Amino acid sequence: MAACEELPELRRPAGRATRLAAISCIALGLLCAASTAAAQPAAAESTAAGLAGQVGALLLPRVSGTFLADDDPELQRLIGLARDGRIGGAVFFAGDPLSVRHTAQRLQQAAPRRLLFGLDAEWGAAMRLEGATRWPRALAVGATGDPDFAYEMGRTTARESLALGIELVLAPVADLMLRADNQVIGNRAFGGDPSAVGEMVAAFVRGVESAGAIAVVKHFPGHGATADDSHATLPVLDVDSLLLEQRELVPFRAAIDAGVSAVMPGHLAIPEIDPSGAPASLSPILLGEWLRSRLGFTGLVVSDALDMQGAREFSWDGRVAARALAAGVDLMLLPTHPEAAHAEILRAVSRGELAAERVVDAHHRLARLLADKREGRGASPVDALATSAAAAPARAASRAAITVIGDAGTLPLPSWDPPHVALIEIGHHPQRRGARDLERALHRRTSVERFRVEPLAAGSAYTGGAGPLTPHDEALARADVVALLVLRGGPDWCRDPRCDGLQPWTEPLLRQLGQLQQSGKTVLALGAADPWPLLAPEMATFAARLTAHDHGPESQEALAAALFGEQPIGGKLPLSPALRPLPPTRPLPAAARAALRRGSAQEAGMSPHRLERAAAVLERAVEDGATPGAVALVARRGVIVFERAFGRTARRDHLPQGFPTDRRGRPPETSPDTLYDLASLTKVVATTTLAMRLVEAGRLELDRPVADYLPEILLVEADPEQRAQKSAMTVRHLLTHSSGALWWTDLHLRHGVQGGNSPDEARRAYLEEIYRLPLESAPGEQVVYSDLGILLLGEILERAGGAPYAELVRREVLEPLGMRDTTFAPPETQRSRIAPTEYDPWRGRVVWGEVHDENAAGLGGVAPHAGLFSTAADLAKFGQAMLSGGIAEGERFLSGRIVDRFTRRAAWLPDGSTRALGWDTPSPGSSGGRYVSSRAFGHTGFTGTSLWIDPEHELLVVLLTNRVHPSRDDQRIRGLRPAFHDAVLLAIDDQPVEARAGSQR
Repeated sequence: MAACEELPELRRPAGRATRLAAISCIALGLLCAASTAAAQPAAAESTAAGLAGQVGALLLPRVSGTFLADDDPELQRLIGLARDGRIGGAVFFAGDPLSVRHTAQRLQQAAPRRLLFGLDAEWGAAMRLEGATRWPRALAVGATGDPDFAYEMGRTTARESLALGIELVLAPVADLMLRADNQVIGNRAFGGDPSAVGEMVAAFVRGVESAGAIAVVKHFPGHGATADDSHATLPVLDVDSLLLEQRELVPFRAAIDAGVSAVMPGHLAIPEIDPSGAPASLSPILLGEWLRSRLGFTGLVVSDALDMQGAREFSWDGRVAARALAAGVDLMLLPTHPEAAHAEILRAVSRGELAAERVVDAHHRLARLLADKREGRGASPVDALATSAAAAPARAASRAAITVIGDAGTLPLPSWDPPHVALIEIGHHPQRRGARDLERALHRRTSVERFRVEPLAAGSAYTGGAGPLTPHDEALARADVVALLVLRGGPDWCRDPRCDGLQPWTEPLLRQLGQLQQSGKTVLALGAADPWPLLAPEMATFAARLTAHDHGPESQEALAAALFGEQPIGGKLPLSPALRPLPPTRPLPAAARAALRRGSAQEAGMSPHRLERAAAVLERAVEDGATPGAVALVARRGVIVFERAFGRTARRDHLPQGFPTDRRGRPPETSPDTLYDLASLTKVVATTTLAMRLVEAGRLELDRPVADYLPEILLVEADPEQRAQKSAMTVRHLLTHSSGALWWTDLHLRHGVQGGNSPDEARRAYLEEIYRLPLESAPGEQVVYSDLGILLLGEILERAGGAPYAELVRREVLEPLGMRDTTFAPPETQRSRIAPTEYDPWRGRVVWGEVHDENAAGLGGVAPHAGLFSTAADLAKFGQAMLSGGIAEGERFLSGRIVDRFTRRAAWLPDGSTRALGWDTPSPGSSGGRYVSSRAFGHTGFTGTSLWIDPEHELLVVLLTNRVHPSRDDQRIRGLRPAFHDAVLLAIDDQPVEARAGSQR
């Protein structure tokens, strides 16, 4: 193991609660507290331990993850057991990271050996520990159909567990979902189809093991076909060996093939296999003949909790532990009384009931596994908990899991004039928060009233035609949509194992819901647990049935987003069609909002108080003279939370001729409707987006040589080397500024319309000169921002699109996006709205109402590299289309795939480049600041404009200034942009916001 001082510090994600700050010592405390002797190789430890010590290493009792004071009797008892070598570690239950750290350190300091700590982590370490990344339940991951999510789930779980010194990950669940009345598995399973579950289980195992932790697949040989809960009784699995092989064991075989380190047998009996009736955890037949021999498993066998009634029905606590060890269990979890278990195992050896070799074998197997893992892992991969990078795939899995079971054309719900929703929560549930989370998520989109109703007890009845909804008649009358949220699964609702019908208590409820639907209300059935109740025939009459398979906040957010068409719905029912006929699931594409809407910062997960800090940045910039004025717009999750104008459109002492002023001679105040010269934002808003449209239409090919579109570039080239380089230049090179073309030259002085050429003549003359210019480097060799390369691209787009550039931009970009205030060469009627730019010696005046860029001016104001004028609101429409994956005005404008393709950093470019296709991505000193995510994309304009879009934070930021008025020499915009964006990003208060690795202040 690496020296303790070499371990990296555990980072605290920005925005997390301060109690996580001290976790940086966890790895140091847990992984370095053991003595040097205890850290020696496993063989030496095994020799020194003695039989009593070896037995102790095989016992891991339960310990609370909440804070235990040093004088706490339970902690003192465990410290004494650790000091005496009678336990080998502990399994943590619900708590928080700092408390886990304290308890683990206290135990480790007392122990003569390095301890082993475990954690139930079926949906991430957050299953037990507050502050870790929470994944949706396994059933939701199974519904995605994507094993990559299961892999990432396992890897993240392992990394966060190891960051706390926890090496034993008690997951994944390999049981199948086979019965609606199963009391214990439910949505803990990945599904009911053996092969599909096997894929997910294997992927989760690979994720855990690749991170260096120990995966424990459970509950062999499979708990899914039982109705009883082994916590309370001993379930009996009524299967024969053939069915067991073909069904239950399939996921366990997949886990073993994937290299799982450990298998947990369940407390369930299979009389057809072991006539003694012993549970698998105490059965030499199931553990020896089946697990070891038939399945060929050579790793560690870890018991399920020995304090469960399914194990204790056979004997008293100490005896259960001895029997488990004798049956083939190597590591015993949660003995009720570890002291008694330790003593009874030693007595069993002395009485000859348990071979000492069995103890030695189990200890050797455990020690060898730990030595291999610890040596392979080296220093603990200390990492932060619940980073945005870890949370992103978990959120994506929640979204991908949403499943439509039935829809009569109701979905999506309209975003314009959204319906008022009555949300009905049925009955009590320990995780009742799911209803609150869904209410909160719906409230960000529409008005909602939530109420809870209780089912009648058996034998009771409503009187006078009343029903469970009667007390809420007024709220229901106000509602357009009535949504029934099913928080509990099959056992509470279904009257049989296949859920071919619902329990009698549901009849009055369903009758009233049916009456509401007949009255014109839209009635939805929504699931937040297993899908069984939604499959019952009584539910089929509702307008739509959707399930998230999980009650967590991200799943409820995804469910709300799916209802309003903000994301595609593609989840599948993760059940086996062999159990019962399954209704076809209906994938639905996203139908984005028809337009952005204005709303409060809170509903978009932002702090209005901290947004004022962003406003203060711009106010100071105007006061200090960095820019005469500015307009800024911030939108998150489709909600415009900040739209404000600052300062005036011009400086009083540098007014263009004819510029409007008030009675005191002051220029107009800036307003949200002020038109700004976008400068190089034209490259992404117009040119890049037009290229995206033409690529999707099959009229433009990114890897096609430029010379195929512009043969003139070779016809005028005499130099063989230059000819070869220009032959290799592609459209992709132009978009990424890696073509080798010269960045700029004053074409306007020689060929511009100011010299008497028409715009078309100027364009041809520009191109002829660019064709003849030598490349500065071979294509793909260097990245040099080039206006001339974009001028070539504009000509290619004209030829591929079959129309003049400005017409193509209007037809393909501006009109579909509803950007009515965006134009080249604004008409005279709009001039009073336009902010002036620079005093231009070439033109002999302050530029106002015409493009600032000289080469664009030489073309008459229409150019692919500069020339657009626009407002913040129009740019927000454009940004939202990109942020929503290509949805605009309620229609598919671009495919999500093409948006992703163009906005991701081009990995093939030379090291250090941040360019994407047309777009830029964050650099260490990015104009987008330190906190935009690495997935963000954006661009700037020389006049002082910028647009940044951050999919990870679901955010877009428009900043428009005329900082070049009256002179380009003022460069304070370089500090203003990142300062403003930093303040905006830090106003997000519903998820961690962290500075990018390598970003500069």
